[in-house]
Amino acid sequence: VIFYPNSGEEWNASNETWMLGTGCTSPEDFANEIMRGVTTAINLWGEHGDVDIVVGGCCRTTPETISAVRRRIDQLQRK
Repeated sequence: VIFYPNSGEEWNASNETWMLGTGCTSPEDFANEIMRGVTTAINLWGEHGDVDIVVGGCCRTTPETISAVRRRIDQLQRK
């Protein structure tokens, strides 16, 4: 399963700018949203054996965003 979302912010093609106040701009909030999907994938497909999950980020994600996701995955793996 591959998760490669953007931040969810809206792009205004007319102005060629990102619209402020849209999407998920906090790294921790972004990580929480990703982990909801990861947990769902584990619950749905994990009963059939190990499931490989790849997590990344696209437009408007940052190194801080990916670090927050990594921390959450590490927490999940320790359980």
